[in-house]
Formats: sequence, C-alpha cells, structure tokens
Amino acid sequence: MFRQLDFRSWLTFLSRNRLYTAVNFIGLALALAFVLLVADYTARQLTVDNYQTKADRIYAVCSEESVASGYYLQKHLRDRYPEIESTCAVAFFEDADAGSTPVEIGRQKFLASVLYADTTFFRMFDFTLLEGSREEALAARENVVLSESFARKVFGTFNPLGQTLRVDNDERVYVVSGVMRDIERSTIPAADIVMRAERITENNAANDERMSNSGAGVTFLLERQGAELQAKVSDMLAFFQEIYWPYQGNVFQQVRLVPLRELYFEPVNNSYKLAHGSRSFLYILLGVGLVVLVFAVMNYINLTVAQAGFRAREMAARRLLGASRGNIFLKWMLESTLFCAAALLIASCIAELFVPWASQLLGTKVAVWSDISWSVAGWCLLAVVVLGVVSGLVPALLVARYQPIDICLLYTSDAA
Repeated sequence: MFRQLDFRSWLTFLSRNRLYTAVNFIGLALALAFVLLVADYTARQLTVDNYQTKADRIYAVCSEESVASGYYLQKHLRDRYPEIESTCAVAFFEDADAGSTPVEIGRQKFLASVLYADTTFFRMFDFTLLEGSREEALAARENVVLSESFARKVFGTFNPLGQTLRVDNDERVYVVSGVMRDIERSTIPAADIVMRAERITENNAANDERMSNSGAGVTFLLERQGAELQAKVSDMLAFFQEIYWPYQGNVFQQVRLVPLRELYFEPVNNSYKLAHGSRSFLYILLGVGLVVLVFAVMNYINLTVAQAGFRAREMAARRLLGASRGNIFLKWMLESTLFCAAALLIASCIAELFVPWASQLLGTKVAVWSDISWSVAGWCLLAVVVLGVVSGLVPALLVARYQPIDICLLYTSDAA
C-alpha cells in the first residue's frame, strides 16, 4: 500500500506541466493569502477585549447618542451605588489628533498620543505591564506609563524607569513609572503615554464637578461580584435627571450600561475616540473572502479534472500492479492535500508581505504571523485537510473509477 502512495510520479507530472502547475498553484496561493488576511482581521475584530478577565463585569456608561460623559460622573455613581466595585474614567487629549502632543525628554522633542486614565486603570483592565507595578504605576500624579514601542523609540535598550519628561509645555515634570505592551485588540486605542486623568480638569475648566463638559471622556464601571448593576439603570436615569444637565435639559433621555465585550460594535461608540468596528462591514468582507475561496477551489478542481486524463495511464499501471480503487482514491486525496498545504504556506508569506497595506486600508492592525499560536496552527491544519478533501474529491472519484481495460482500449484506439 505504501508503495502506491509514492509521490515521485506526481512531482514528475507537475514538473513536466509547469504552466498548469504555476497557474493552479499561484491562483490558489493568492486566493488563500486574501482569505488569511480576511480571517486574521475577522478573528481580531470578534475577539476585541476577550482577554480582559473582568470584561463580564465592566460597563461603559452611555446615553442613547454617545459613549462619552462628564469626568466626575464616576464619583457620583460610586457614592450612590454599592454595586460598583470601582470606576475608571478614560480620556484623550482635547483639540489634538492622535500622536500630535508635544513631549520633551531631555533635549529631544517628540510627538506622542496621550491617554488619560484613573489610578484604577491597570487594576480594571488587563493590559500587560512590562516594567513597573500595576498598583503603583499611576499612584502619583506625576507618574506616567510609556508604551513599549514609544519607550524603544525614545530610550532604545536603556531602561526608562525613573526618567523624566514634560508634556505640552507643562512646567510639571513627569516620571516614567512603567512600560506597557502596546494596546491591541481593545476598544481602548493604543497610546504612547498613559498619565493621570486629573490633568484634564487642569486643562479644561469645564471638566468640573458640575460636569459642564458632558463629553470629557468615557466612564467605566466595575460591577461587584454577584451584583446586578443593570437593574439600577432606571434609578440612574432618575438620578441623572436630578444632577446631570444633559438629562435635566432632555438632551438625553436614556441611560445605558454597555458591556465591555459589546462596546466595540456598539452603534453609539462612534462619537468619541474609542476604537470601534462595524459588524456589517465585517460580514461583507467575510462573505467576499468566502466567495474568493470557493472560486479558487472550483478553479483548482476544474484544472485538476482537465489534467486527470493525462495521468490515466499511470493510474491503470498502478491498478495492474495491485493497487485498489481505494489506494488510487487515497493517493489522489493526499496529493491534493499536500498541494493545498504548500499553497497555504506560500499564501502565509504573501499575506504577511501585504500586512502593512492591509492594516492601513482597514484602519486597524492585521498581523498574520504574529497571531499564530498552537490553536491557530491546529485550525490551519484542519483547514488544509478540509480544503484538500474538498478540492481533490471530484478528481479522485473520476480517476479511481478507471479500469485498466478502459485505459488500454483508449490508447489502442488512439494508436489505430
């Protein structure tokens, strides 16, 4: 049986039919490269914030129109509702685009994106700290945490802990107390610097306790274990109508607590600087990827069936040497699977080559090779087997049904 599964004849056939091999292989590899990019993008979109261990208890306070709220809203909620374990306000630099905040480190000047967050930020969210303590990273008002990429850009291999910097012509000196891995796959966008959120009250007088600025940032609530914070929404609405001017003036009429896992695709998450996605666009892109894959498989089947006749004599010889129809069928299926595996390997290289372009086009990071794990490798192996079986089924059935006498008669008539 194992002699019947020798692939040397198949490789010889492919080498002698280079044009057929090139068209079939390149077409399948390009299609699979596109599918890999779509698959990686889809997986990243659907797993946003899934790594947050407290995600099931984290909610964003939203209205029917916006995810943003006043900075001091968290204080009023924390004082009123014992169901809240902790709160965290997150904000971005006002009147500045991402990456445009001047930062002075030593005698060097840089432009950076700044995220403002409360001291509970690293206790509520599971962003990885590479240097520093989660408890102490933002303990002092002058503490700042740098992203890994920004720290490497500024300090290289030098340890940045304890180094000082100034932000946006501020006379205050800030101390680097931690380095965090760049934020990925989160509703909270990546930032070069994380610093204490109280600074927004110093930059803008409207961020006062009366919450004159109702769009200062996003208020996150961490629900206590076993509590039912969603049951307090109607009471929150009545409370907001007493203390919060957008509700007093009927600008907003609803209070919504949106779970962190749902926030990325939440329709109201389009009025602030949080990362957000579109399910409709995701499904359209996924559908396009599936269509491309189907057409690639159909093209492979058509070309393979068209070439099946050229290997009929080989299959007849194998039958005469004792190979069963099952051996022929299995051999053809294994050849198809190996062909798909090689195409997928090349496709991954092509996809990785186009990662920067795809990331720019889609507006979010795509990382084919970086996202490979044991589970992903297992799914890829399963996909190769399924793709090989589907692609090789029709040609295998066609070739396996040939009888040696049929081939002999065919070549006898051709000779005559």
